[in-house]
Amino acid sequence: DGGYSQWSPWTPCSRSCQAGVVSRHRICNSPAPSSGGKDCSNLGQGFEQMPCFLDADCPATGNWSRWSDWTECTRSCGGGVQFRMRMRSCTNPTPQFGGSDCSVLGPETQTERCMINTCPGW
Repeated sequence: DGGYSQWSPWTPCSRSCQAGVVSRHRICNSPAPSSGGKDCSNLGQGFEQMPCFLDADCPATGNWSRWSDWTECTRSCGGGVQFRMRMRSCTNPTPQFGGSDCSVLGPETQTERCMINTCPGW
């Protein structure tokens, strides 16, 4: 019949903050089953894992909230420079514990030309 090797050392925690798992394994090679002998399944599992918890807060990378509604156009006609704007905030979630802010995800404001038609009577 086969027998298990010694357990491997526990792996490092799968996360560097808060809850993760550690694991270890053993191999059915001590001895390996041969000549019709049983494998190691009757001797228990060859793999174990258990929770680990590191007392550190995980970095939270920020993300933009939804866009607000467009504001009114600054002019009703007449061409030129006319814009409307909408804004959003970096609160979905708010960056914390060393997480990146939202600046890499694009601007927090957006502008767009509007009402570029000629005014009547001009």
